[in-house]
Amino acid sequence: MVPELVRYLEDLSLHLRLNPLRERQVIREMYTHLEDRVRDLEEAGRSRDLAVAEATSKFGTPVAVAQELSHVHSDRSWGNALLAAAPYAGIFLLFALHAWQSLPWVCVFLSVSVVMTLIGWWRGKPQWMYPWAGFALLIPMVTGIIAIGAVWKDGNAYLNGDPAKVPGWALLGLLIYIPFSLWMLISVMIKVIRFDWLMASLMLLPFPILTRWMLSLQFEGSALAYNRTAFNPEADLVVALVFLVLAALPVLFVRIQQRPVKIGALILVTPPSFIVAAYNTPGKSEFWALALFALLALVVLMLPALLDRRVGRGSSGYRSNRARWAEQILSDA
Repeated sequence: MVPELVRYLEDLSLHLRLNPLRERQVIREMYTHLEDRVRDLEEAGRSRDLAVAEATSKFGTPVAVAQELSHVHSDRSWGNALLAAAPYAGIFLLFALHAWQSLPWVCVFLSVSVVMTLIGWWRGKPQWMYPWAGFALLIPMVTGIIAIGAVWKDGNAYLNGDPAKVPGWALLGLLIYIPFSLWMLISVMIKVIRFDWLMASLMLLPFPILTRWMLSLQFEGSALAYNRTAFNPEADLVVALVFLVLAALPVLFVRIQQRPVKIGALILVTPPSFIVAAYNTPGKSEFWALALFALLALVVLMLPALLDRRVGRGSSGYRSNRARWAEQILSDA
């Protein structure tokens, strides 16, 4: 094994955003090709250092090579793009047909999201998986909000000596479940950020709208028994259309390679979409409240970019782990 080539491929792998299985194959193929080139140059009379420098310089900088390899090996087909947008078509139908009020239909949608996420995970985490994963993660988010509401109401009832709907042992279980649901969300988010913070932002895309919707249900009673008169059926169609607009983003993320275009689309499309959805959700509808909600939602979507320096590819811990990863896959080749 040539240490200088390993370091070059370590730097390259930091910018290579492919599914893990494909990434291993690409790194091994690159090393084999570079090693053969170095051997040829050494046989032609070059020293080891000069041979490595010449071989890597002809390939290009790690960043440029990684971008080119990502473009060549990524599946940006329309089939994958439509598969990435499919969960948004599902949530569009849930709201357009008022089926979000039916617990069985919501469970069907969330179950399909979980199954599609698992299929994508087993198939090497293709880009179409992340929108499905975002909706699958609604399960710990929704159940966590319900648990917080139950603990708040029935906990106060216990403290005040009033009768509570939830038994004490169940209340304790809900209290334990709340940090567990938060841990599930955070752990999955960190794993995705380590792959690509943009995919983590895409995964979070439905969270602001649906979190506000869930909180509105809680304020109107609870997520399972709420005041139906507070929710205008016409608002369902507006929210459905907002999700249909947002469906363009996963299509763009799969089809387009340029990251600045993806970031720009995320920043431009989401605030007005969030404002329209929030306006049609029970709660404060003053402009300042809607604008504040849109701003906070955008901060949430950009949070993976900020965390990338701490836990993602920009962190020192990731770089050291990546060095060991590169050495391991090359030694196993």
